[in-house]
Amino acid sequence: MKKMMRITFTFFLFYILLSSLFADTNFRVMTYNALYFPSQNGVGRLNDFGTIFTETQPDILLMQEMESESGVDMILNELNSNGSVYSRANFVNGFDMDNILYYKNSIATLISQNEIETPRREISEYIMQIDGNEIRFYSCHLKASEGEENEDKRLEEVTILRAHLNALTAGTEFIIVGDMNIYTSSESAYQKFIADETDNDGRAEDLCDQIGNWHNSATYVSVHTQSTRTGAFGGGAGGGLDDRFDMIFTSYNLDNSEGIEYVANSLTPFGNDGNHFNDSINDGYNSAVSAEIADALYNASDHLPVYADFISISGGSPTLTISDIQQNSSEYEGQNVELTGIVTGTFSTGYFIQDGVGAWNGIYIYDNSNNPNNPNIGDEITVLGEVAEYYDKTELITITQYVVNSIGNELPNAVTITTYQVNQEMYEGVLVKVENAECTDTNLGWGEWEIDDDSGSCRIDDLMFAFSPTLGTNYDVTGIVDYSYDNFKVEPKDADDISESVINPQIPQNIQINVTGTSVTISWNSVENATSYKVYSDTNPNGDFTNLEAEVTVGTSWTDSASYEKKFYRVVAVN
Repeated sequence: MKKMMRITFTFFLFYILLSSLFADTNFRVMTYNALYFPSQNGVGRLNDFGTIFTETQPDILLMQEMESESGVDMILNELNSNGSVYSRANFVNGFDMDNILYYKNSIATLISQNEIETPRREISEYIMQIDGNEIRFYSCHLKASEGEENEDKRLEEVTILRAHLNALTAGTEFIIVGDMNIYTSSESAYQKFIADETDNDGRAEDLCDQIGNWHNSATYVSVHTQSTRTGAFGGGAGGGLDDRFDMIFTSYNLDNSEGIEYVANSLTPFGNDGNHFNDSINDGYNSAVSAEIADALYNASDHLPVYADFISISGGSPTLTISDIQQNSSEYEGQNVELTGIVTGTFSTGYFIQDGVGAWNGIYIYDNSNNPNNPNIGDEITVLGEVAEYYDKTELITITQYVVNSIGNELPNAVTITTYQVNQEMYEGVLVKVENAECTDTNLGWGEWEIDDDSGSCRIDDLMFAFSPTLGTNYDVTGIVDYSYDNFKVEPKDADDISESVINPQIPQNIQINVTGTSVTISWNSVENATSYKVYSDTNPNGDFTNLEAEVTVGTSWTDSASYEKKFYRVVAVN
């Protein structure tokens, strides 16, 4: 029985440890047709969009009918106005109106993007990574209006997308969103999305389970997404809610217990309470949202936003400390790991991060993708990349996930070490400080110079800041220990990291008191680096000695008048 209990406890402990290393990520995907943004009173609609974003909290937001870069940035600023940190894809100004993707930095990383050409609007492809899993997003705005000719044009557009998806590696996961302008599930474009064909790598599945003729049908009132208004204004359509144009599809085998998984029954046409068929979304009482939000939906666009929730199952990239990697680099070399730390220094091809104070707690990240705009010193970031030994320097390369968790953080305290200790591997990537070290060589080549605090010399380099030292001068130097060309070296970040040393003088020695008649003379040995001496007195030998009797700037003695009161003296050397 005891043996059984021990096994159970061990398994439970292993499960706890495993759970802490591999955490799944929940995220929300939302599609929203922004209605000729920003030309149709875009500034006036921003507050309405902000109200909707605050309520829905999308992690991935794909929008259609975006007209300009300035409009795209207006929406980004609105997303970031409530304390969240969103980034966006590049805006591609193509034919007619265009797509854009926004994403929370804490959730996803944009790897690349692409435009799929059609005879009409482009379909935008965004390749992202969430918790180590790759997922592709496609934003569509298919040909509008009824009629056979328009249906054929929608089919042509979907056929081009399906061919692109079929060409992907089998098992590639994707999510397709957008304003499809499809009136019924029997339409050929809809059938092309979901068709079982010879090549099914690009086959999609509609997250909505209400399939039929959605157009102007009370049967499907709860899934309608257009129009939010009975009257047309601002370039939008009227007529009230009577069409299901805004859709979310996923790759057919998305739910396979790995990678990205759909959260069942989470598809939501936001604001549709099922009671506004052929009516404005804010007419009377709306049981799905507040009156404020119903008004915002009415004003912002003639479409409702549609969202769905997903889970990214951890792909097995454990979150480790930097010390774990630095002390066991051979064990982790070639593996993908996730590290979190505060950025302590940056330059053109990478940056240093640190997650603690002292030995083993810093590492270099080789990353061209997020430079030069990111990161900034003081950012706390999470990165996913491969551990590598580059000419004996441990670093992270091939960064596939980059998330800014917070900005403006205080840096870890620089640990004070000797110049000799700079040359030890445990301080590689760590913020350090060496004090009172004499410059023994001003030019070792390639911007490097040498200092020594009598423990053994070390190099100072100019990777982030160049400095011209003076031979024989003592310096205090703060910086990050780097390793290159077979040498460890300190890399200062800026001018504040280098200063001439202020040397505190020693305690005066051999203090003598000589009483002659009515005089008391106090003398002491000269102290190196002292610029003056202060003489304090107190009537108590254990007192505070706050009474300053004199400051001696010349010589090493001072004479006081003798008195009948007992008095004690203290001499302090000053620099």
